[in-house]
Amino acid sequence: MRKSCIMTGLVSFALALAISLPASAQTSTTTPAQPIIADENKQMDAVRSDTSLTTDQKIQKANQIRSDASPKIRAVLTPEQLQKLAQLQEKAKQQRENQGTPASDSQKPQK
Repeated sequence: MRKSCIMTGLVSFALALAISLPASAQTSTTTPAQPIIADENKQMDAVRSDTSLTTDQKIQKANQIRSDASPKIRAVLTPEQLQKLAQLQEKAKQQRENQGTPASDSQKPQK
């Protein structure tokens, strides 16, 4: 379950990337969110591969990485994209609730 908490953040930001471009441009254009997401992914990979950290420490670091990246990503999204992101996050929240997996504070939609 804890591993899924770390992955949920990555999914959220992948969704942010996906909604930041029209479908026709997603394969060939760089968006302002892509470097932010790439940096977040790099940091998450480092946390996952750090064998000196306990699971709880990894979760704490992953949550911090997400909370640092989230406002940066939100800053480059349009109002329409922010609305779409909020809808996707709500849908993910409902799916987690149906599966009995609580969301951490950093995974809850920010306003």
